[in-house]
Amino acid sequence: MTAFLEWWRPKGKTLVRVAPALVAAAAFALTTAWTADGVKGAAPFYDWQGLSAKDISAAQKIGWAAVLCALSFTSALLLYTTRSTWTPVRSLGRYVGKPQKVLVICLSTPDLSHMGFDLGGGIKIDFHDKEISPAPSVAHFPVGNIKDDIQSKSPVGDKRVNWQQSLRAIHFHASTLEHLVVVPSLSKPREPGSEDYDKPFRKLLAHYLAQPDWRSKFTVTIRPPVDYEDFEKLHTAFIDVIKFAKDKNFTESDIVFDITAGQKVASVAAAIVTLTTRADFQYVQTFKDKGRAPEIITYAVVAESPPNM
Repeated sequence: MTAFLEWWRPKGKTLVRVAPALVAAAAFALTTAWTADGVKGAAPFYDWQGLSAKDISAAQKIGWAAVLCALSFTSALLLYTTRSTWTPVRSLGRYVGKPQKVLVICLSTPDLSHMGFDLGGGIKIDFHDKEISPAPSVAHFPVGNIKDDIQSKSPVGDKRVNWQQSLRAIHFHASTLEHLVVVPSLSKPREPGSEDYDKPFRKLLAHYLAQPDWRSKFTVTIRPPVDYEDFEKLHTAFIDVIKFAKDKNFTESDIVFDITAGQKVASVAAAIVTLTTRADFQYVQTFKDKGRAPEIITYAVVAESPPNM
């Protein structure tokens, strides 16, 4: 008996999962066939009662046709709601990205061998606490136009400031971006996270937003910091971001996750979230050819569990 239960348990789970889809498929096949007969003036089961078509009144025929059409529509709707049982992957695509309304990014911790940014006019952004005395060779990087700063030839690029890729991702959506959501990394003992640098990052964005080349303004939201090595917490945080955006009347299709910055675990978690939602994820593709500008590649993948899971 125990052996039988062990054999039946996974099959029983599969049967329970696919039963609604099987019922929907059978109902759709039968109701559509009956609907075709009803439209031709027949009524179901009348021949079982020893009746002929002439024994069915016009009103009865119309009534049966209406009922059968409704049943056919209902079974089709049920079949649609259970479609994931039959189609494990709904869509899969890779294309050159298009600007979106909501961008979600992870934020890298800046290289602390640098002092910060010089915005000009005596305004500077510091990476270090004032009590810390940096090496004499460390200087503030001059910040200019964002179109120059996101290119590798710029002062920002030459010094390998690790916010460059995030700036590229943000600037790509400049024409349509309405909301930027930043998920910083959690600080740990002896390991500062990017949560300690959200204010400098906001200040840098505000500087660029004030420039005339920005075609639209956007709101910046800094979400609670997350351990970039904890997949479960990252996944939960990204799901919460989608709920947050939807609460602000954005649709899932308005959201794109940039997986360029941050650690690999964070990138994987963001990509996984898009598999079961209408959100996409993007990657800033750079090339060895210095004359070739970086490209934003967007991946539109929607996957669902296959029937044998």
